[in-house]
Amino acid sequence: MKSRDITSKKFKKVLSGYSAEEVDAFLIEIANDLRRLEMEIERIRKTEEKSVKVLRQEAKRVLREAEKQSHKMIADAENKAGAVLRRMQSEKSDLAAAITALMNQRDRLRHSLQQVIASQKDLIEILDYRNACSNTNRTKE
Repeated sequence: MKSRDITSKKFKKVLSGYSAEEVDAFLIEIANDLRRLEMEIERIRKTEEKSVKVLRQEAKRVLREAEKQSHKMIADAENKAGAVLRRMQSEKSDLAAAITALMNQRDRLRHSLQQVIASQKDLIEILDYRNACSNTNRTKE
């Protein structure tokens, strides 16, 4: 029911009823209150529409900002991961070179030790031969 329905309503006049002026005044008062309520409802509806529009815009802005930040975070993480990977690959190459150098040094030391051992064997053989010769000369004397 609208306020105009109340103000436009016509009643039959009867002899033993309520005062027509009082009923009309009361109906006008009710119609005015209803009109004020209708206007307040319309104002609230418009405010609500504006609020919803503002909230939707803000939600879109927040989503755009979050998406922008997430892309930046992903890009930063990928850059950091790439830098770590490159550093690890470089360290791997350095370690491989160090291992190769150590293996070469080990091989050279092994070869040197083998030469020292061989020369020590030769010296022992010479000493054994001299010792044997010396013992033979003593026994002949």
